[in-house]
Amino acid sequence: MNTISQKSQLAPLLSAAEEIYRQKGIAACAKYCEINLLTQKCRFPLLEYFAQQTFQFLREKDVPEFCTEIQRFNTIGGHVITGILLQLRLPDFFGESLLQAALYISQGTSWHICDIIGERVFGEALRKFPEQAIPEVRALGNHPSNLVVRALGAGIHNAVKWGLNEKYVAQLFQFLLTMRSSKDKEIKQGIGWAAKTCVKFYPQLVKKFEAEINSASTPAWFRTKINIGITRSERYAGKY
Repeated sequence: MNTISQKSQLAPLLSAAEEIYRQKGIAACAKYCEINLLTQKCRFPLLEYFAQQTFQFLREKDVPEFCTEIQRFNTIGGHVITGILLQLRLPDFFGESLLQAALYISQGTSWHICDIIGERVFGEALRKFPEQAIPEVRALGNHPSNLVVRALGAGIHNAVKWGLNEKYVAQLFQFLLTMRSSKDKEIKQGIGWAAKTCVKFYPQLVKKFEAEINSASTPAWFRTKINIGITRSERYAGKY
């Protein structure tokens, strides 16, 4: 396994990938990426850069199929590339990109795909298009795949961490509260992570939703996540 540690190392790979795409098509290009990039050691920021540059030469109509081909290899690096490509499609293909992300996540076999694609697609959608994204997130909360629901938590965590407005965070925290009785391990990890982040950055939510948090229907594990978030909140400064 080789190590790719600089953008300069990606330049010849991008040129070759583009040439193969134009000469041999989507599947051949994806296979080239798998052999020459996805089986190598490469940091996430470089994979994201590779995806951004790939988006520039792929025809718009070919991006979804390219993502599908990349996902066939089921690699962590491939999830990063798919996440960025779908993220870049959000402005023009919002609902389609969210549903495609959910499809790939539902086909996954580990938590990696939830967090990697969930942060990059659901998180970006919530951060940049909250009015559109929040109803979609609520709907996906009923998805039959527990991995998709976990991925929503990853997305909420990401959006809140990177500055989502308190008005929207309150709506999402209320959504998380509706799932607090889940006994599924993956769902608990996803929504617990998100809830902890919500109160870390907006600890006033604890007062706003005090009745629900202290309700007998709120399990101890959820309260524990809230307490961890509070202890990590610099804004609260021990005043709660």
